[in-house]
Amino acid sequence: MASIKTGFNFNTFESHWDELPEGDKAIVVKNAAMLEPELAILPVLAGITSYHFAVRNSAREGLEIIEEKITKLLSDPYDSKTYLKGMKASASICSRIYAKIYFGMPFNELGSLFKILLVFKGKGASFSFQAVYTGLVSVEAMQKIIYTIPETSRLAFVDNYLQTSPDIRLKFGFPFKKILRSIKQRDTVVKFYADLFDAKRDADPFLNNINPELRDTDQIISNEIKSLSLEKKIMGLKALSMIAAKIPADLLLDTLATQEVKKVRIVIYNIIENSSMGVYPELFYPVLQFFYKCDEQEAFHAFKALIVTGKLPLYKLLELVIDRYPAIMPAINIEISTLSKISFFFIQDIALNKENT
Repeated sequence: MASIKTGFNFNTFESHWDELPEGDKAIVVKNAAMLEPELAILPVLAGITSYHFAVRNSAREGLEIIEEKITKLLSDPYDSKTYLKGMKASASICSRIYAKIYFGMPFNELGSLFKILLVFKGKGASFSFQAVYTGLVSVEAMQKIIYTIPETSRLAFVDNYLQTSPDIRLKFGFPFKKILRSIKQRDTVVKFYADLFDAKRDADPFLNNINPELRDTDQIISNEIKSLSLEKKIMGLKALSMIAAKIPADLLLDTLATQEVKKVRIVIYNIIENSSMGVYPELFYPVLQFFYKCDEQEAFHAFKALIVTGKLPLYKLLELVIDRYPAIMPAINIEISTLSKISFFFIQDIALNKENT
């Protein structure tokens, strides 16, 4: 693709970039914003460290546009097609940024690229952590930069550290403890835990290095769960389930009994489903009441929660499904085929109750 004003080919820009006059470079970078993010990042990166103000300024503006496009693609994780497109674009962009970093790079240029990676949505935290553990970015350089970025990005960076092997965690443990202790905003911590819930992840014990006041369960109950805002309530429920060994059953019962919005009830079902078998037996009959009167989508979530309450054998619950919601049996069969947590309860039930199979 060539720029209308300069005849510059974006696909082969690396071989021509240095030959361009500075005025044309600024135009190329400015026009790049109209391209797909994966292609636009090429001239933007070339201009981001330019010593010419017009080029550098156009590159910064172009980077903001790229980040906005990626953020929009990643805004709804439940829109799988768009979200996957955003993650692929993010990975492509971040790999190009990562490839620009080299050993012995001047600190001002290194800091600029590393900071872009740290705050980039999607795969940015993963590539930035890779730059640290491979030694492209020293721990000393990382510590100089990490405290200049938003706390949400710091937590995303730590989260990638938590997903590495024990030897890497041991090697970098001390500086990452310091990062967690630098977090000061409670709402950032609550959202982080809620995101772990959405990602079906466990809360790593290393996260206990976060200030206890920022993950205080009483504050989550009073500030989020009792909020009139449905989004805050949902976020609080998710976060509390990640922090507390067990949410008080009375709190979940009250929320379930007074909640007319389906998506809040589904979060409660998911909390039960994610718990260990038999943690919430008190919630069996309240959930069962909704199971009998809800739509098929909610019934499927309720069914999985009913299993994990441990109140009835699985074959008895299947009888309820066949009697009330036979239409969700295909979804249950798919659940079994994915070898999810629920599927193992089916296997166990078959082994223990062969006469009912």
